[in-house]
Amino acid sequence: DRATGQGTQLQGHTTRVVALSFSPDEALLVSADEESEMRVWDTSNGKLLGRSKNSITPFTCFLWGPPSNERLPHYFLFALSRTQIRAFHVEHNIPQLRYVLTHEFVAPPSLASVREYTAAVLEPGGRFMLAATTSGDLVVFEIASKVCKTSTRLPCNGLLSLAVHGETIYAGTGDGRILRLTGKGASWANNGEARIAGKVTSLSVRSDGQEILAGTSLGHIY
Repeated sequence: DRATGQGTQLQGHTTRVVALSFSPDEALLVSADEESEMRVWDTSNGKLLGRSKNSITPFTCFLWGPPSNERLPHYFLFALSRTQIRAFHVEHNIPQLRYVLTHEFVAPPSLASVREYTAAVLEPGGRFMLAATTSGDLVVFEIASKVCKTSTRLPCNGLLSLAVHGETIYAGTGDGRILRLTGKGASWANNGEARIAGKVTSLSVRSDGQEILAGTSLGHIY
């Protein structure tokens, strides 16, 4: 609670929580546990708005689209797991007087390699989702059609984190590199890199783009 500074405990998950993500307006929070259940919460009161069960593997990361400009916004959410991607709509149902979750499946890339999705970002134009995988593939999905457009294999020990600023996307790898990816739409390529110790498990770019915060598997922050 921003007014009181008091926290709220969200009750419901019975196993370890493996992924969390706030909506762009911070009004909603999505969480996922190791038993493949996903829950969407109202951050203003801690209320559960909806939940969904992934029948095969746990969700590993999420990507929110921008909310609509209505009084009760419509939210769009990608939920990624090892075996599939779902596109969720979180909409306010007027007859039921509550938010409801509906989903559809996203067509997977036609590649033989087994992968786990680790991170996802919107490309600067907002038309494509870029997803990182443990196999080192950068997979590009078109938002409108929910179809995979292309996949690029980057030589690394897996892509573990992504961050975007302006026209640049940064990728953290399993071999301790931070890649600077440049391009447009569905086409991206490595255009420079830096190396640090440990796997780069998280990335965040300062608002002015002048610095990158990187977390590693060794517990270090750069």
